[in-house]
Amino acid sequence: MGLENCGLEHMGLDSGNVPGIQNAGVVWGDHFGGWLLNQGYLQSVVDRRLYYRRDEDNALSIVCVYVDDNRMISTSSEVREAYLHAFEKAFPNSVAPGALEASVANDF
Repeated sequence: MGLENCGLEHMGLDSGNVPGIQNAGVVWGDHFGGWLLNQGYLQSVVDRRLYYRRDEDNALSIVCVYVDDNRMISTSSEVREAYLHAFEKAFPNSVAPGALEASVANDF
């Protein structure tokens, strides 16, 4: 029996991404990667879960996506803050308050 017949649509779950299902991390990574591309990031040709962007002020930002998490580093604190706010707006239920600030507070 496939997931398409389990009535998951009534639970508000996408039958392609149910926590605990073997490919849930891949589905999330693809979804999140699409969001990053819409934010102006480019996908690395070497590692498909690595994204980067060079802003108008020459700030370099790199986002690494793994399973159901991500880390962002940037040469600009303004870019980090903008990323934080955009992420929280797009995925309000994805992070505990304060947790994302710690993950993007990296300089290189």
